[in-house]
Amino acid sequence: MENKEKKTCKDCKFFMVAPTNPFKGTCTVNRKKLPDTQAATQFIPGKLISGDHPICDKFEERSGWEDSVKHTL
Repeated sequence: MENKEKKTCKDCKFFMVAPTNPFKGTCTVNRKKLPDTQAATQFIPGKLISGDHPICDKFEERSGWEDSVKHTL
């Protein structure tokens, strides 16, 4: 049986889950570095999107926990 699961924003490494709603999040692909004079180090422009939003052309596969285990061994 083939796994033909359709990829969505929640599968992208740039998707950051919202703390108040696990079904929504922010796309962090457009984050920008702020000057050293600012208290924060980065600025992430964007809006809240749902996790099942279709992928864009900047999609990159999120590494799973299996990849983390392989790199630590």
